Amino acid sequence: MGHLPSPSTPRRLRSKGLPSPKPRRVFASALIWASVAFRLAATTLHAQTPPAVIQAAEVYTRALNAFGSGDFSTALSGFQEVLTLGAEGPGMESVHFSIAAAHFNLHDPAKAKAAFEHYLKLYPAGQKVADALLAVAQCQMLLGEKEQAAASFDLAAQKGGSAREQAQLSQALLLKELGKSEQAAQL
Repeated sequence: MGHLPSPSTPRRLRSKGLPSPKPRRVFASALIWASVAFRLAATTLHAQTPPAVIQAAEVYTRALNAFGSGDFSTALSGFQEVLTLGAEGPGMESVHFSIAAAHFNLHDPAKAKAAFEHYLKLYPAGQKVADALLAVAQCQMLLGEKEQAAASFDLAAQKGGSAREQAQLSQALLLKELGKSEQAAQL
């Protein structure tokens, strides 16, 4: 869609030797055209977007705001509600990861671990795989599953990304704690 003419359009046209349109008529017809185009687009978008999708988006936004403000219980409820609304699509990866993160921030490592593992099953090539593996390892540490945590830290480090250094450091410290100093030194 083109842009609406500015009030200076007639003057610019005149300076180039072109006939000058009547300013009000140009502006009014452009405004009418833009209004019709907007209404058609809005009607089409609204007709194509089921109410459940709109509701899921609103619930997700509230949950995300609650998470950002540290209200992890409300955030968790909201993210879980998005799942019950049957939302689908690429945005669901974020919902599943956020559910796990909310459990972690609510100091429930068992539920967080299960939720991160569920995320990994659903999105084995997802955008947050390394972060999820790192979180699984941290949960395993909190649950006393140190050998499994060492393996999870190793997997997270292999995935690379922003979690790599933290995973390697955590793995080295854990291996040293487990009496595996030689392995720790190799990292």
